[in-house]
Amino acid sequence: MNASSHAAFAVMLVFASAHGIDNFHTQMSKILHENVSLNCDICIEGVPAELWKSDSPWLRNPGVGLRFNEAHWERSSQVDVYNPMLDVNFQTLDGIDVGLIYSHSILLEETPGFGFGRFKRESHADSVGVYVAKHFNCGFRAGAAYSYTTDDFGSFPQSDTSGASATIGFARSFGEQRLGRNVFIDTSANFVYYTTVEAWDFLWLAKMGQSFSDRFGAYGVFNLYHSLERGGRPFAEAGGGLQAQIVRSVTFILEGTTPVIDRSKPDIAFQFRTALHWRF
Repeated sequence: MNASSHAAFAVMLVFASAHGIDNFHTQMSKILHENVSLNCDICIEGVPAELWKSDSPWLRNPGVGLRFNEAHWERSSQVDVYNPMLDVNFQTLDGIDVGLIYSHSILLEETPGFGFGRFKRESHADSVGVYVAKHFNCGFRAGAAYSYTTDDFGSFPQSDTSGASATIGFARSFGEQRLGRNVFIDTSANFVYYTTVEAWDFLWLAKMGQSFSDRFGAYGVFNLYHSLERGGRPFAEAGGGLQAQIVRSVTFILEGTTPVIDRSKPDIAFQFRTALHWRF
């Protein structure tokens, strides 16, 4: 990998960690949480539409998700990232969850031109990924994921990057899914290895909330990111979200976060994630 490609990938990692903008592999980890929890009725009760039935043990409970992520960061420069995404998921032998994800990222950056107005730059990236996960009745969860991204950062040559991760966690709903009778937890430790630059990251993702009914739940979010390379600085975000079954088998997800530990000290920083998930 040449020096210019290293620089392009470094830019992507800086935006992900210092600016609080998820890179694609982090987004995959969050989608894994949401899809597996929905299949296991962690936050709300998932109700398949039963429009498609399969007698094969290799393909059960298929689902499709349409997602859109938006992130905004301001300090000396202004950065906006938009991510339309598509994910397809199903369960196979022994209740193992499998997911396939595609994302197109658009990064818009405005930087002061020192008396010459503002310089604008637009960059694009395409990403694909796959995950497998197994959720046990006791609440323990284990999984793995792989992602591949090809990006064009404007002034840098196009570069290809990939990442692989292992996850262990716990997710379970306690009590009846009614107001005041329920609490749910969804948390995991994720170890990510970026194969192209041989770098390790640690992600701790956590949700804790309340099911108000079997169709609506709300939760708080705390996520911690830390590079395991020498000199790595931790970053953390906090916020909240909700899941709601708007019609039979269609679930709406909305989540918003903002940095609570960020040494870059942005003036404004936030991230929103929305999804519509249809279970067959």
